[in-house]
This record gives sequence, structure tokens and C-alpha cells, in this order.
Amino acid sequence: MISQDRRGRRGLCRAAAVVIVALAGLVSACSHHDERAYSYDSGDMSLENGIELYGLVMPGCPYDDVHYALVGDWGHDIYLSFSASSECMLSFLRTNVMEGGEPTSAPRAHFQLAAKTDEVGWSFPIDHTYVGYHGNRTGGRPLEIIVDTTADKQVLYLFGFPV
Repeated sequence: MISQDRRGRRGLCRAAAVVIVALAGLVSACSHHDERAYSYDSGDMSLENGIELYGLVMPGCPYDDVHYALVGDWGHDIYLSFSASSECMLSFLRTNVMEGGEPTSAPRAHFQLAAKTDEVGWSFPIDHTYVGYHGNRTGGRPLEIIVDTTADKQVLYLFGFPV
């Protein structure tokens, strides 16, 4: 026969275990980090919300290697990169009414001084070819884009900021 005291301790241990498991699940849910986010991302806005904020339309064709950061206390700057075929990239640029298409040998200089390209890990090897674009989106939010056209899968680097 089990004593009343032992049964009480067992019940208390079971209850404590349930609370610990529940708290661990809560902490895990609260600390979910989007694998696509750069470490520079402030973590307070999803990529989907950032895309909506800037009025962007993502390509309807296959694209890969999506990475982003949404940062700032006032209006959120957006840093977005992805790779796609040249046809898909052209579709994205046309859909989002990007202007320019000028070759550039200085891709870093294309971005505003506020852009922190090093913070998101963007590198622009000098032996690659680049084309620069720009545009305005929802609420007059300027966008600056560099497309690395060197490989079959082109890489887009987009920086946008509130005005």
C-alpha cells in the first residue's frame, strides 16, 4: 500500500513535468526563427509582411535561395535576395515595374549609403557582371536592385527603404 505522502509527491512530480513540457513548447514557439532571415533581421516582421509592405509581387516561376532582413524602428528597410533563371528574373523585374537595366561595375555604389550590404553578407566579386535597377513601390518606398547576371541562375539583391 502506497502512503498518502508518496502519492502526493508523485502527483506533484507529474504536474511539474507537465508544466515543464508546456513551458518548453511555449519557449520553442516564441523563439521560432525564419531560416531565410539574415542574422541582421530584427525579427519583428515576417518576409511575407515585408513583401506586402513594399507592394512587391514575388515571381510566379521557380526561385531559390531566398534570404531577407527587415530592420529599423521606423518603417523597416528591406534586404531581399534570391536566385532564378534569367526569364524568371526578367518577369519579376517587369511585374514590379523596375527601371534602369544599366550595367554596372560598382554594385555596392548602386545602393544608398544607408544600405548595410556587409551586415547581410552581400558580396559582389569583381569578375561578375551586374545590372542595376530602381523603382518606387507602395507609399513611395524607393527600391534599389542589383542583379548578378554571371551564372545561368541570376541572383537578385534588393534594398528598399521608407522615405
